[in-house]
Amino acid sequence: PFHSDKTPSLMVSPAKNIAYCFACHTGGGPIRFVQEIEKIEYREALEMLAKEASITLTNFNPAQVKAQKDLYDLYQRVSQHYHQSLLQEGEEGIPYKYLIDRGLSLDIIEKFKIGYSGDSRGVLQAVADVGYIPEDLVQAGIFVSHDRDKFLSRVIFPICNHIGHPIAFTARTLTGAEPKYLNSPATKIFTK
Repeated sequence: PFHSDKTPSLMVSPAKNIAYCFACHTGGGPIRFVQEIEKIEYREALEMLAKEASITLTNFNPAQVKAQKDLYDLYQRVSQHYHQSLLQEGEEGIPYKYLIDRGLSLDIIEKFKIGYSGDSRGVLQAVADVGYIPEDLVQAGIFVSHDRDKFLSRVIFPICNHIGHPIAFTARTLTGAEPKYLNSPATKIFTK
């Protein structure tokens, strides 16, 4: 169920409480299985299974879960903005030429949603439309102040979690600024 497949390749062991796909090497227990099938985070899978089993989870903080979901959403939107910015620079743009000179194809740029941060205002606009404020970007480690993108004038490489959601960035300067590479700080969804 993790991918299209014409030959049986999934093993489920109720005795061991695990599943494993020999084609894509994805496997684990019930929580991991639900995460992969539903494309959701660990806590969401845990909640889904707990509800199915009529189990009440303790130490649950809805505000923290909302903050984490908002952070995932914010990183997704910013990552998409960076990627679109790179594509708008076009083949003649310095960021695009840099990536092509390094041997990356357009397919790779698309697959990994590589981006470029060329304008702090553009990032602010991209997320303000859905209710985020500059302070949200600062707390997420994306901005260093209310009007300055931490990754300004850099090629952006999204760091994604195991299900493909961007949770942080690493960025390479194109202007010779130091440091050459700049990484996101630790957040509620990313630990260095």
